[in-house]
Amino acid sequence: MDQANVFLEGKFLEELNGRYAVKARQGQDLHRVVEAGVVLEEVLCVAESRVVGQDWCVRWRNRWLQIDARHTSLSLPRKQVLVKHRADGQVIVEQKGERLTFKELGSKPVAARLRKVIVNNRRWKPGASHPWNKESATVAAPRGSLASATPQRDFHAGKKRKAG
Repeated sequence: MDQANVFLEGKFLEELNGRYAVKARQGQDLHRVVEAGVVLEEVLCVAESRVVGQDWCVRWRNRWLQIDARHTSLSLPRKQVLVKHRADGQVIVEQKGERLTFKELGSKPVAARLRKVIVNNRRWKPGASHPWNKESATVAAPRGSLASATPQRDFHAGKKRKAG
């Protein structure tokens, strides 16, 4: 291993650079100074956009990140957040530049069971003791049926039917 490193540093790299190296047109350094407040670890990271679910969870790389309840004023469900994965392994969740606190769940969150709304569609029938079902003290005379002014057979007999 030591001999290979001596060969690489001594002879091989010099020949490789002599063959493929290209001199710059201008010799001055054009690198800029990093502005104050810029964290290079967060600029040079993998950033992915995700949507927050109704349970305040974000699914990212088969992991469940649940955003803390202290961010309720942001009303995050169905909104986009940015998940940043830094080179050191740290995960950051941001929404419009604001860093959000979260905890990682071990498994998929259990959906809250919604109770079915009970609707009473039965028709109301008054009980046997209800005043409507009681006979009045004075029994009314039974109503007779009224005879029709025109008997049914006479009514249909006068109409002519068309053959269809």
